[in-house]
Amino acid sequence: MMTRTNLYRCVCPCVLMLFFAAMPTFVSADGGIADAGADLDVASFMPDQSAQAIAFARDEDKHTVNPNQGTYNYDFGTARSPVREGWVAITNKAQGDIYWTGETRLLRAVAVPPREGINKINTDYVTSKEPVTFNHKIANGKYRVVINMGDARRGKDQMGVRAEGKLISDSIDADRREFVYVSTEGGSESPAHFDVEVEDGELTIDFFDNGGRDKYWVATRLSISRL
Repeated sequence: MMTRTNLYRCVCPCVLMLFFAAMPTFVSADGGIADAGADLDVASFMPDQSAQAIAFARDEDKHTVNPNQGTYNYDFGTARSPVREGWVAITNKAQGDIYWTGETRLLRAVAVPPREGINKINTDYVTSKEPVTFNHKIANGKYRVVINMGDARRGKDQMGVRAEGKLISDSIDADRREFVYVSTEGGSESPAHFDVEVEDGELTIDFFDNGGRDKYWVATRLSISRL
């Protein structure tokens, strides 16, 4: 005979199972799991539908480059951020012919909600307070490099860039909603840029920050063109 106590023992576990099954789960842009209370402004999230969805997100970070292509346009941000047509999204988890080295555990990809007057290239970014190196397989030769640095939400100061071991600038400042073009000191051409020579089949660009009011460097865009 089913007593009231036995009935509670049967029903309560079932109710708890249904409750937890109904709780939303999210998969981050880098394939990690985040609970519903996570800060969705730090990265872009999608509903957890299957293990295949996680594998797909990771595949998006694997890059194969034609080293003789000549021109490359990259939009730094999350795997789910909007990207300008013809451009390639680069996240903090890039692998293959394009990858990051250095203090990568602190490197983040950030998606910022769209703001009026800010294009898709500058809406999102990668950022860290530690030095990190961007590595790109490429044919040997001379290249023109265009980089934007800045944040739609807050000002940045004392950011720095090196390319192929050569200092480009260590005093890059950007006000809120300003996306500065990186160039050698005294550069006056528009858009501002710098030129670099690759001799070992790989272009390396170091991003760092010298402190100041804000200790994080931020990069939104990278374009590379062979000269």
